Amino acid sequence: MDFSGNTFESAVDLSDCTLVDANFSDTCFKAEVHLEATRFFAQSWFRATTFESGAYFHRTFFEADADFSQAQFRGYGGFTGVRFNGGATFAGSSFRWNARFDDSKFVETYFSAGAAPLILADFRNAHFPHGASFRNVVFGEDPEHTTKRLRPRRLVDFSDARFQATTDFRQAVFNGVPAFFNCSLHEDANFSGVRWPRARPAPDRIEYAIRAWERLELMMSELEKPLDRHRFYGRKMRTRRLSDGPLLRSLNWLFDVTSDYGWSVPRAAVSWFIHWLVGAILLYANTAQNAVESDALRLFTAALGTAFANAHAFLALGAEGGYLESGRALMQEHNHVGLFAGVGVVQTILGPVFVFLLLLTVRNRFRLA
Repeated sequence: MDFSGNTFESAVDLSDCTLVDANFSDTCFKAEVHLEATRFFAQSWFRATTFESGAYFHRTFFEADADFSQAQFRGYGGFTGVRFNGGATFAGSSFRWNARFDDSKFVETYFSAGAAPLILADFRNAHFPHGASFRNVVFGEDPEHTTKRLRPRRLVDFSDARFQATTDFRQAVFNGVPAFFNCSLHEDANFSGVRWPRARPAPDRIEYAIRAWERLELMMSELEKPLDRHRFYGRKMRTRRLSDGPLLRSLNWLFDVTSDYGWSVPRAAVSWFIHWLVGAILLYANTAQNAVESDALRLFTAALGTAFANAHAFLALGAEGGYLESGRALMQEHNHVGLFAGVGVVQTILGPVFVFLLLLTVRNRFRLA
């Protein structure tokens, strides 16, 4: 179905139609175009197509890849609820009015191996001067279900794109690493509720993934969005774990688990509390087997105080003349298993670390700039 090079002066309505190998390249639509619930089989071409008025692609189905490169949307560009089974390219396209891709899906069901470069959703050098919405958009299928299919080299690429008004990615799903290299993002960019399933990049794509997360981290820093900046920093650090050596990988994991890379106050507080409580339990276990029942509460209270003093040795609470000296002396007197010294050394080393992480998370979450 070759409609290339034509000019349509009046409105075009192909809603609910089925088009096979449709080619609308270099076509000019002077009035509105309605392609709602239209089904496109085989490849579809809208290369350098001009839409002078509204273009409505609501609930449209593209069986294979769709090419909208260099297309000009001079009116409303609506792609809500669209399914791109073979991905799509909008490289170099311009949306002079609002662009909406809400609830659409870019998946690899019929992704073409002939596409070069291999990008599932290609928005490189696209221009969005009046706002763009990608709310609830799904970029890529779950990698666990596509291991036997061709995987694109890049899942979604917004490199060199320009967003000059409100940009909405709320609740979008990225089943891979997005590229925003040299992208100009509007300060009213919303990434709240975005989901990043745990997609492990291929070994030869780890360095690219790190660079992509670093770019997003830098963009959020320039826009003064500390929460989003931290989210991308966390993604970058988790990707680094895939290539680091055993020691750095372990430290990276511990930093994540204990404080979410210096951001989660509750996680850091729980880590600090668990460290204190475990020390107290070990100290109590060191004495309880030889204690009479009437001494149990007194010993456990002393164990809590001694563990707290160990974890905060810089306060000298258990030293001579300290507030918790008596409890420490009681624990030392009942050192029947021999854990007293070992627990004290470990807590003296780890305690300041957990306190530092707790203070770091508080500072990061509540700093003014």
